[in-house]
Amino acid sequence: MARDAGAVDRSSSGAPAALGRLRLLIADMNQQQGGATKSHTENDSLAPQSTTASSVTFGGSVQLVTDVTGSKGNQHTTATFDGPLVVGLESGAWKVQSFLYDGKPMRYFDENASQAMGSLHLNVDYLLSYGNTMNAVIQLTDDSGRVDPASALGDARLTAGSGTAAKTGAVFLPGNAPTGLLFFPPTVDTPSKFTATIKKGDGSTVDYSIPLTAQAN
Repeated sequence: MARDAGAVDRSSSGAPAALGRLRLLIADMNQQQGGATKSHTENDSLAPQSTTASSVTFGGSVQLVTDVTGSKGNQHTTATFDGPLVVGLESGAWKVQSFLYDGKPMRYFDENASQAMGSLHLNVDYLLSYGNTMNAVIQLTDDSGRVDPASALGDARLTAGSGTAAKTGAVFLPGNAPTGLLFFPPTVDTPSKFTATIKKGDGSTVDYSIPLTAQAN
């Protein structure tokens, strides 16, 4: 089933757009593992509070309910998008620009930071802090055009402020250029470094240390 990532970018920007792309990635991962993802909204109390020529601010909230079904079990989750929810005019299109996720601001870091070790490249696409989670989306590529499917992520750590946290989980969407979704504890500090170890199919390991420079938006 094709999912329209372009529709996400046409209707949102910043952290809301990153959240939309993240949810599409998770749905693709669920599908690859034989699961199905369905979402709908409930308890919509959003209403305009203030309006300018280029923005509308909504108060209230709306809940996003997601159900995942499959051979690995069923999962039911509910997230609340709280106001102030701001919709702004960008290059002639109205886009969702910000809202609170379960009562907390989201923080999006558009990194696109990479490092090559030999022919194997690791790119940190972006980081998103929302609710009680910090996610990192990474991608592996190889100069040959195909990453060895026997390669695997070992340790991964995120440095922010004066602290460094190890990943608490990781899921990959396989392919010639696998995409990984990594989970870290939330932090109020700005991430400054991502480190990871990749275990190659031949048993050797490759260590990455990638500076992160993006500011939250």
